[in-house]
Amino acid sequence: MYNTPISHDSIYNILELFINKSSKDKSQLQLDNFINKAIENNDYSFSTGLLGAGWLVAYLHQMEILTDDIDELLFDFDDNFYKIAINAIVVESTTLCETLEIINYFQQRIQNRQIKFNFYRRFVLFEIIKLLNEKLVNMISLKSLIISDSVKILLKFSYLIKTFINEKDLGNVFYSKTEELILHFQNKKIFDNTDLENIYILLIACIQFGNPHWVKTIRNLLPKVNNSSESLLSFLRMIVQLMIQDSKRAKIGFKDLKSDINSYHLGFIVTNLKGISV
Repeated sequence: MYNTPISHDSIYNILELFINKSSKDKSQLQLDNFINKAIENNDYSFSTGLLGAGWLVAYLHQMEILTDDIDELLFDFDDNFYKIAINAIVVESTTLCETLEIINYFQQRIQNRQIKFNFYRRFVLFEIIKLLNEKLVNMISLKSLIISDSVKILLKFSYLIKTFINEKDLGNVFYSKTEELILHFQNKKIFDNTDLENIYILLIACIQFGNPHWVKTIRNLLPKVNNSSESLLSFLRMIVQLMIQDSKRAKIGFKDLKSDINSYHLGFIVTNLKGISV
């Protein structure tokens, strides 16, 4: 599900170097090598390619780790990714994973504070996100969509609503799908680990969205004691606890997270959760 094995060359590993405040020169060198390798391999993927590299540069700029003009840094990236995004939008075979990864880039770019305001560039970023959002709406409306994919989309919707997407742009799909999934889990008597992962991600989406009724209902579905040591479940439980305990705080810092989270968990946080900063 979300705990896909990550290569040692993953962009999230580079992110971890910056966040753990490794030598800035070492971190920058790793990022430069990552980009050069991606260019050499013509790799435009997120985990090991230029899409992820562009996202990381944009994220580091938002965190004020990089301070150069972000539009100049990502000028070529933006132009290439516009084309990739449009292709992903019009091609029916584009997977959910590919769509979410492209959204990761554009959701981050929109949040960058520009040194020189460029109306056209901002306009295009917003238009691309709106079109990608429409693709997600179409995907989640498919009857054949599996539950694990549905909760991924709902989590992404909850992030986008908290940043720049108008709730009205989703129509009724967020409410109807959430209610549908809650009813589905209420009708189940026994949950396996996959069910629990889905429930926790749905719960995180509802906490982030800010619907206390859904949050209470879903929390009542969860077992009072869960001794599972499965890595993803432990991580998701920790996130839920932090989000509930710190609901009155503007942000949860990286220092609040356990040190044993892996780089992929870190990526999950920074691309899906608006209330947690690293």
